Amino acid sequence: MFTLINLVSARAFTFPAEITSLLSDDARLTNEKSATLVILMKTELVTTLKRHATEIISDLRKDKHPVLITQHGKPAAYLVDVGDFEKMQQRLSLLEGLAIGENAIREGRVKTQAEAKQHLARWLA
Repeated sequence: MFTLINLVSARAFTFPAEITSLLSDDARLTNEKSATLVILMKTELVTTLKRHATEIISDLRKDKHPVLITQHGKPAAYLVDVGDFEKMQQRLSLLEGLAIGENAIREGRVKTQAEAKQHLARWLA
């Protein structure tokens, strides 16, 4: 198991070690069975973003760390590198697929290999 701690939202999430391959490339786990990953995030005011957007985006591209944008002292949005956003979407899609599969198993909606082949043959014919 490993724990993901987001210092901005003050939330901690625990995950099985099997999904550590889904972590970002810069995540370093010290122990394969148990570890804590701390996310540090730059925070900017929305007015600062308006005035210094080019500089903030340049820094984002360089260091790849998301930027929390606050408005009236409250979190309003995250500014994330395009490549990192696309990776997150892929990971989310994979995790959603796994959750759907696990629910199907729990609900008994499973097929044998022969049944699956027969079902797929109808679609591929």
